[in-house]
Amino acid sequence: MLAGGIKNKIMKYYKGINDAEYGFQAQVDFGDEKLLKKDIYKEVEFSFIDSINYVKTKVKTDVLDIGSLSFHGLLVSEKFYSICERFDSHQVQFVDIIGDENLKGYKFMFFNGDLTTKIDYRKTNFILCENMLDEFEVLNENLEPSRKNMINIDKEICSVDIFKQLIPKNGFSFIEGFDINKYNIFRIGHFDEHFYFSEKVVKALKAENITGITFVESVNFSPFTHC
Repeated sequence: MLAGGIKNKIMKYYKGINDAEYGFQAQVDFGDEKLLKKDIYKEVEFSFIDSINYVKTKVKTDVLDIGSLSFHGLLVSEKFYSICERFDSHQVQFVDIIGDENLKGYKFMFFNGDLTTKIDYRKTNFILCENMLDEFEVLNENLEPSRKNMINIDKEICSVDIFKQLIPKNGFSFIEGFDINKYNIFRIGHFDEHFYFSEKVVKALKAENITGITFVESVNFSPFTHC
């Protein structure tokens, strides 16, 4: 038995990643400033998007890769949307795509949430690493355990060198009173912009043979967190 025992059980979570094999399947009209320059953490005020077009030479899947716009969220089919709507999410917003008949029923799934304020930084114990061909070298494991410091390191170091990463050494721990299990779909934010889906959602999507997205279990979440 591990020292300190075991506390709150946590669901398994998976990163949702566009399948790279299809290439960019949709594109945005670069005249749409409101979409291209959207604040990643603010809900959009428009009810539809008419500036996204399907690339007709590409395979159509339930989740379409839209290149640089993908950091805002996912371009998803009506089937994908209808499944996700059955689960609780954290500040996820769906907006209709109109104008292109090839995208009828598709929606843009914005991930507007920021859960970095809910992390217990001391227990999570972030370290700075360099990832070269999946071999990790620890560069600094004595980081000041604060949200401000992690965001600054991400901006000043990780964002300019794709091989440098902030890693939660002990997995994510959250502040007292906050239960991540309330949410089946979310984004942590800032230094972790992945789109997370619970095991329940992943099973439901796979049962419906959803295409265009790969789910990778995150090592930053565990079925149990240890004291």
